[in-house]
Amino acid sequence: TVVGIATESTDHTKLVELLAAAELVATLSIDTVGTGYTVFAPTNAAFAKIDTATLTCLALAQNKDHLVNILKYHVVGSTVVSGSLTDGMEITSLDTTSTKYKFASDGTTLTPMDGTAAKITTTDLLATNGVVHIIDTVLIPKGFVAKLNCTAPATPTPASASSSSSSLAIVAFSATAAIAIFF
Repeated sequence: TVVGIATESTDHTKLVELLAAAELVATLSIDTVGTGYTVFAPTNAAFAKIDTATLTCLALAQNKDHLVNILKYHVVGSTVVSGSLTDGMEITSLDTTSTKYKFASDGTTLTPMDGTAAKITTTDLLATNGVVHIIDTVLIPKGFVAKLNCTAPATPTPASASSSSSSLAIVAFSATAAIAIFF
């Protein structure tokens, strides 16, 4: 499967990690008649070009929908081998905006209509449910990073945790005292 190709590659560990976090592994592993995907798979080096803070932010639970969309931005719902990639050809991705891609005349440059371009470094890794093309850059739509919520969820501080346990102790003591007075 297209996921199997990424999983077996030491150059795609970050992609596999993010696919798992986005819960897309099962979807991209579907291998039935009529199912076909084209995955433009960024390498670990491609992810390394992205600011660490942005990647960390993308992995936060509140950004899961954005993570799903950025990964679907790299997937087409049909099998498109390199011989079919022609000058100016447009294909549509699976993200919620249905991004269209154009290809350079030599078929080696992928340019989303609304984002970053990437060079296709390896083509036609055939899978039972589609094809994988390796790219050197993560495709990011314009304005995508600004949509992320990078505020980490609040965690209790040690002071508030000890305050809570003190309150519980007082309540427990009060209840014990009330029972003792009653009897």
